[in-house]
Amino acid sequence: MRTLLATIGLLLLLTGLAGAQRARTLADKDDSRSAVDIKSARGVHDRGNDRLAHLIRFHGPISPRNFRNAVQKHGPPGSVCVNIWTRRKPWEASPNYDVCVTADRNRARLLASVSRHGPKGGVRRIGNASAQLTTPRRLSIRFDPDLIRRPGRYRWSAHVTTFERGCTRRGCQDVAPRRGRSARTKLGAPAL
Repeated sequence: MRTLLATIGLLLLLTGLAGAQRARTLADKDDSRSAVDIKSARGVHDRGNDRLAHLIRFHGPISPRNFRNAVQKHGPPGSVCVNIWTRRKPWEASPNYDVCVTADRNRARLLASVSRHGPKGGVRRIGNASAQLTTPRRLSIRFDPDLIRRPGRYRWSAHVTTFERGCTRRGCQDVAPRRGRSARTKLGAPAL
């Protein structure tokens, strides 16, 4: 009985790993004043559990404390966002969706959500996402593809804005791939 359960567990694990699509990793230079400086980013459809996953690595270690606003006492917190274009042209129009991560008020944990951008500029939160620092330099953002209406593929870019000392009121910003470019992620059928 134990052997059968172990075999079933191994098969489920292998199915999940095989279901994750291979994705190209986008490299980014050490080019931001912020400690939250993107080193690389990639997006993948994890078919094993039917989630979209964006993995962002940073040049240095980060924590939720990096998202505080040191420029304005009552200003907005910093964030890491994945801008997603499903129908609009990347960088020529605002994204159709974004998945943003910031810290809670105590700067103890990360919060993430998915928002839809309307054609006239309105933004509406439509669902939850998960965000986890899997290492001090790696952020994993995961969400349900149904929240972005499950397109066959989408274009995206990662965008960081922080308000650390030395940043302007507009914040220190970093984008991967570089501004004006985007990456593509293709969705497959969920693994059963």
